[in-house]
Amino acid sequence: ETTDSSTGEPVAVCGNGMLEAIGPVPEECDDGNLDPDDGCSETCALDRRVFVTSVLYNGANIESLNIANALCANRADDQGWPDALKYRAWLSDSTTDARDRFKQGRGRLVMANGLVFAKSWSALLAGQLENPLEVTEKSETYQGGVWTGTRPDGTAVPRTEHCDDWSSSSPLKKGYFGFSNLKTVEWTMAEDGDQPASCPADFALYCFQSL
Repeated sequence: ETTDSSTGEPVAVCGNGMLEAIGPVPEECDDGNLDPDDGCSETCALDRRVFVTSVLYNGANIESLNIANALCANRADDQGWPDALKYRAWLSDSTTDARDRFKQGRGRLVMANGLVFAKSWSALLAGQLENPLEVTEKSETYQGGVWTGTRPDGTAVPRTEHCDDWSSSSPLKKGYFGFSNLKTVEWTMAEDGDQPASCPADFALYCFQSL
C-alpha cells in the first residue's frame, strides 16, 4: 500500500499480491502480476463468469427471482465452480430490475469457454457486447430464447406480468425474452412477433457471477 501524496489517501498497488480494497479504485483481486488475461486484470479488476443455462424452464418452473438465483447456483455448483452462491439470474420482475440484483465490478464478463461477453458491466449496460451469450455452463452452445423480463439497460420491462413474477405457466400470461445467439439489444429483449411469449414456453436463463 502506498499513499497518494496529493490527497494523503492510501492507494492500492496492483500486482503486489495483496488485496487492497482502499483508495479511489479498490482492488477486486490481486494475483501478484499484471497479466490482463488470467482472470485478474492489469488494473486488478476481477473477471466474472457468465453463462446461459443448459436447462430450459417455463414460467412456473422459475417460481421467483430467488429461486432463479438458486437455479443458476445449482448449474454453477454442478460444474464444481467456487462461490456458486454468487451466481444470479439476469431476470427482472414487477418490483426489481435485473441490474440491481448484482454487485457490479470493473472486470470483464467471460463465458465458460473463455470468450468475453462484455468488457465490463458499464459496457454491458451500454449495449457494447463482444460475443453472444450462447455458451452454457457446460461450454455447449445454446441458441434460442431466454427469459429475462429485462430491457438492454438492465431495467424491467414496464407494465408486464412477468409470468406473474415467474410463478405461472398459464397460456394467458406473458413474459419478455431475449435470444442467446444475438449480441444486439435483442440478446435481452427480442424484437420478435411472439414477444412477449406465452409463459408455458421453455426458455433458458442467463446467469452472471456477482462480486
